[in-house]
Amino acid sequence: MNFIPELTFVAYLLMSQASPGPDQTLVTRTSLAHGLKAGVAVSLGIATGAIFQAALACTVGSALLQSAWGSLFYYLAGCWMVYLAWKIWPKKGAFVGGDATEEAEEPSLSRWGLYRDAMICNVTNPKCTLFFMSLSAPLLNVPHSAGYTVFVVALTVVTCAIGWILWAWAFQWAPVRCLYAKYTVAIDRIFALALLLFGLLLFTSKLFMDNN
Repeated sequence: MNFIPELTFVAYLLMSQASPGPDQTLVTRTSLAHGLKAGVAVSLGIATGAIFQAALACTVGSALLQSAWGSLFYYLAGCWMVYLAWKIWPKKGAFVGGDATEEAEEPSLSRWGLYRDAMICNVTNPKCTLFFMSLSAPLLNVPHSAGYTVFVVALTVVTCAIGWILWAWAFQWAPVRCLYAKYTVAIDRIFALALLLFGLLLFTSKLFMDNN
């Protein structure tokens, strides 16, 4: 059997995780600030969100984003990105540096909360839907069974989970974590501004589409 299209799909999906975006920002910052287990929780949350995104992309994604509901989807996604930026932005009096960052900075931090936030971040990101639609098109634009559609969805989710967990693991390298510990406030501000930018881009991109 020829698995080249599926292997190419997996390779492109893994490579895409190195490009800047909300998911990458969350995994990177969480892994640096709170360690591997927290990074894995975020990775699994993103992978869970990918179940929805991949299923949507493989079925009615294009029609939904072009409907009246699609506008609401964009604006809600933008609001969620802004909210995450506010959560990440360093608060006054927060502890900076060292292994105590997790406890002192966010006393209520839980892996479930990280998982939930990451899942919502992925589910509410219409750019993910558009990306999955374009990436899966070569696989699905040929005659195929319903079972193959399910396979593509599962392949997407598993690849996302493995890719983001490996990404979180990469940021446990001691020199990288030492650098973060030294410049925690500045780096967190960069991550927060990145999420804010992604949120504003969702607002402006949808407004631009509505005006054209």
